[in-house]
Amino acid sequence: MPRRFKRGCLLALTLALPVCGQSGAGLVSGHVFAGDQAPLAGVEAQLINLTSAQVLRRETGSDGAFQFANLISGRYSLALVRDRYQAWRSGPFEVLPGIPVAFPPIVMRRLSASSTRPRSGLEEMALEHGLAREHVEARPIEVRAERGPPLHQLHQ
Repeated sequence: MPRRFKRGCLLALTLALPVCGQSGAGLVSGHVFAGDQAPLAGVEAQLINLTSAQVLRRETGSDGAFQFANLISGRYSLALVRDRYQAWRSGPFEVLPGIPVAFPPIVMRRLSASSTRPRSGLEEMALEHGLAREHVEARPIEVRAERGPPLHQLHQ
């Protein structure tokens, strides 16, 4: 009797392990292509956990593929960034255990030379940090005087 009980417990544990192992194991994957349908290597894929704000990063390979494995369940967002290409961002999506999230092929648009050529010092700094002109224009800029009276007193 004890031997059967041990075998039964061992069998139950063996069958339960795959289910237990999937409790937090989510998967997100996809492929990135250029406008000419060629795979796009060197794209930084950023997976953002919207609950914890943790960002996981992967780079696409020569086949344009990216993959994030062993993810905890939750709401995520995906961003793709590469120099000289328009950034791409997904909406929020759910990652659940045992249900892979496979994005359809993603095509990134190459920016024109005028979009990437700096026209001012601010744009030059933005481009060094991977931002295109439209990102710079959308961000508020605070201007302060380092010496002298506050700016609001200059017009009095």
